[in-house]
Amino acid sequence: MNKYYSTQKNKQSPIDNIINVIKDAKNLSKVLTVKAISLPDAYAHTVAKNLRNTKNNQIRKFFEIVKKAETEAVNDNLTNAKNILFSLVPQVAYSVGRELCDKKLYELIASCIKDEKLQNKEDVEMFAKFFEAIVAYGKFENTLKN
Repeated sequence: MNKYYSTQKNKQSPIDNIINVIKDAKNLSKVLTVKAISLPDAYAHTVAKNLRNTKNNQIRKFFEIVKKAETEAVNDNLTNAKNILFSLVPQVAYSVGRELCDKKLYELIASCIKDEKLQNKEDVEMFAKFFEAIVAYGKFENTLKN
């Protein structure tokens, strides 16, 4: 077997690599720092560049939910913020089933939105900043479809 082929076959996507970093982190604010999500070729830009078949209106709908959760967290209502984010996971799964967004986006969101990853309001706020940066870079890279 060709050595190049076998390494390519087992190679993870860039989004899978980010998911693994998030899974290994104790909580989101440990891994989703401003530098790690905001800079070009950092996490959000990498996710946006690698999204496929994701509708702009779907990601905006999800973003609205994330911003609502962020507002709750800023107002010191972590329980409500987490519940809002928990409700996002099945909504993204439904969109994947309807072929309106990339399954990798679902996997990424599902890895972030877990009780143990959302330990404090900073975790919710950093997830919101991460998602906002994905939306922004998605527009920049023109990977979001109308």
